[in-house]
Amino acid sequence: MEEERLSSKPKWINPCGIRRDQDEQDTYTEVPQVSEKDLLTQIIAQANIALTNAKQFQNEFALKTFNSDPESLHTQWQANHYDWLPLTMMDSEQIPELNMKNSLIDIYEHLQKFAVGLEQIVWDQEDNRGAFLKNFTDTEYNLRSLLCEIQMAIIELGLSQKPDITRDLMGPDFRSITDATERNLRDWLIYRDYMSALDYTVKAFGNIYATF
Repeated sequence: MEEERLSSKPKWINPCGIRRDQDEQDTYTEVPQVSEKDLLTQIIAQANIALTNAKQFQNEFALKTFNSDPESLHTQWQANHYDWLPLTMMDSEQIPELNMKNSLIDIYEHLQKFAVGLEQIVWDQEDNRGAFLKNFTDTEYNLRSLLCEIQMAIIELGLSQKPDITRDLMGPDFRSITDATERNLRDWLIYRDYMSALDYTVKAFGNIYATF
C-alpha cells in the first residue's frame, strides 16, 4: 500500500485537472478569460473558506488530542518549526507591498509544501483509524481547491510556475513515526503553520486587491 501511495499522482500537482493542448505542452485548454481583480476575489474567497474551516477544527483537535486549547499549544511549541515548511507568520502590517504575479507563484509553491504534510497526516489517520480522518480529508480538499484557484490565475496571466513540489520534501523521519504522541505533535505543528500560511494568503492577496 505504501508503494502504491507514493507512486500515485499528488493532489497538489495540476490541482484543477486542466488538460494540456496536445500540440503545445505549455498551452492549457478550457481556461476562461477572467480579470485580475476577479481572479483575486476568487482566491481570497477560497482562502477564507479554508481558513475558517481550519480554525473551527483546531479547537476540537487541540482539546481531544492534547487536552489543551490552541493558544496554550501555540505558546508551548512556538519555538518549534519544521525547516521544510515555509514560515509565513506575519501581521498584515508586516506584509510588504507585494507584486501580484510573484505572489501567485511563491504562495502556490508554499501551499504545495503544506499539501505534502497534510497528505501524510491523512494517510496516518487512515492507517491508525484516527478520529480526525474526515477533518483532515476536508482540510486537504480545501487546500486543493485553493491551489486550483491560484493555478487558474497563474495560467490566466501566462505565468511560469516554479517546479512542482514532490513528496521527497517530507523525509522518512517525519513520515514513519510510530509513537502516537510524537505523531500528534508533528500533525499539530504542520496544521498550525498551515493555518498561518492561509492567514498570510488572505492578507497578502487582500493587500494586493486593495491597490486596484
